[in-house]
Parts: sequence; C-alpha cells; structure tokens
Amino acid sequence: MAEQLSQVPGLDWRFFDAGRTPPASIPYHPAAARRAIRRELTAGELGCYGSHLALWHLIAKGNAEAAVVLEDDLLIDPGFFAELPAVVTALAAHPFVRLHAKAPTAARIIGRVAGRHVVRYRGAAIGAQGYILRREGARAWLASITAVVRPVDDEMERYWAHGIANIGLHPFPIIERVGPSTIEDARRGISPPRWHELAWQAHRAVESARRRLANLLS
Repeated sequence: MAEQLSQVPGLDWRFFDAGRTPPASIPYHPAAARRAIRRELTAGELGCYGSHLALWHLIAKGNAEAAVVLEDDLLIDPGFFAELPAVVTALAAHPFVRLHAKAPTAARIIGRVAGRHVVRYRGAAIGAQGYILRREGARAWLASITAVVRPVDDEMERYWAHGIANIGLHPFPIIERVGPSTIEDARRGISPPRWHELAWQAHRAVESARRRLANLLS
C-alpha cells in the first residue's frame, strides 16, 4: 500500500494501526447480535468495528471536509486517486461513497464522476474495503449507532436507520487482493442453533420492510 500510495503526487495519506478490541465508546450486545445476524460477532469482527469507529471519530472531529478510508490489502487505480480532490468535490452531496463492494446487488445510476457511474445501492453491497466519508456522514453514524449488534459494514449500509444513502462508484477504483481472511473463516465456521435462526428471520423481515420503504421514498 505504501508503494502504491507514494506514486500518487500530492496525496496526503498515513497508516492507521487497526485495533483488536471492541469499540470502547459503545457497548457490544451479544443477545441483540444473535437476533440481528444469527450469531455473536467474532473477535476479528469486533476489532474491525472498533478500528473503523475510531476512524469515524477522527473524521468527525477533524478539519478536513472528507477522508478516504482504505484497508491494507488492496490494489488501487492511481489515475483515480490522482483526481481525488476533484472527485471528492464533485461528490459533495454524498456523505458516504463506497469505492468497493463485495456483493452484486440492485442499484440505480444517479450520475457520473471521473468517468465512472455514481450509483445508489438498493440492497446489501457489503464490505468496508474502501470508502469516502465526509464529516457529516461520520457524525450521523456516530449519533445513530448506540450498540454493536452486527458487523461494521452491515451497519454502514443501513440507510433506512441512519439516513446516510449507500452510494458507490462503478467500475470500482480499488480491487481487493485475493487471499485468506481470518474474519471470514471464523464466521463461516459458526453454526447457529435453531432458535437463533427463528429470531433472525423475524428481525430480517422487519429490516427488509424498512429497506423497501426507504427505497420507495428515495
């Protein structure tokens, strides 16, 4: 990542050491997690949540209008990042813009920037590999999220709950490198009991209804 980012002239970037502990500012509720995702969060998911939340606090309190958050296992398009100031300015109306998504899902094209489509996701795009986050977006997330009950990327895209639209760019300006994921391996190994499944189905139905209503109103 250092080699890639150093090739973009004028880019102000720095490493942020990821944490291994849950967020200190909000509680983790295992019982609520079992209802929301059928299982409790893994240690890796809690550390990932704490890391991103710490960055949101820095962005919310910082002087910059926006920041780009990138994980460390990516390939980046240097041409896109060379145009980053102009891109961020052009996307000023959107507090949160994904630079990558792990799952294909329904989306509506709402514009173009830097030769890419700007889309509004209407389903679960999944992932926190890279995103542009403005101060108002960070503040809105921090104000609306009062407990850890699902992975951080699931929480980020719940626009029906926090009011921040799930916007993305296509084609993606970053690519996730292929490699093993300790977080993914840990959660795939969990087999929830039947009653977790039933509680999750009920919770999922409510979330789906809220998402569909938000999509109709947007």
